[in-house]
Amino acid sequence: KTDGKIADLTVLGKDEYTASEYAAKAEIYSIKNISSDCAVAVKYENEDKYYICRNAYYKPETLGQFINDLDLKNTLDFGAVYGSQKKKGESSDIEYYDWDKEKVWELLFSNTEAKAVKDYDSLNFEMAVDISINIKLLGYENISLSVSRDGYITTNILDTGKAFYIGKAASEKFINYLQNECKTKVLE
Repeated sequence: KTDGKIADLTVLGKDEYTASEYAAKAEIYSIKNISSDCAVAVKYENEDKYYICRNAYYKPETLGQFINDLDLKNTLDFGAVYGSQKKKGESSDIEYYDWDKEKVWELLFSNTEAKAVKDYDSLNFEMAVDISINIKLLGYENISLSVSRDGYITTNILDTGKAFYIGKAASEKFINYLQNECKTKVLE
């Protein structure tokens, strides 16, 4: 999945236990359809395999930029969808199933102009739905994409929290879709 060499580098490292320093030659490659601002592939001298180097400090401006820079339409796989429900005053965790992937894209990702939250760590998001996601190309399995009732989607793709304001109406529409059109299973 590499898409051309970007650079040849000598990388340096230090073994903190022995105070030994090391140097290795490395080739840096772009990954097909993934912005090098997000991740690159690294191939060390005398090795046949590639390692993913992800940029945890990547900060997109909009949801559309995030989708495009990571080619999410082609790289993102959805896993289980979780939420909670109240019945007779009791709250329980549930899993939604028989949901449609295209409906998730339509309801959560259609507002490509949705702005990224600038100060993620200063906000307190109350999540209503959590979706397990995978981006195997970048080494992610079972990470989070969450939806809040107050209009945000959040994720820890690229190792740090990111949030996008899609609007309260959009998040409620998604939550209502799950509650009214999908089956549920109570989790023990």
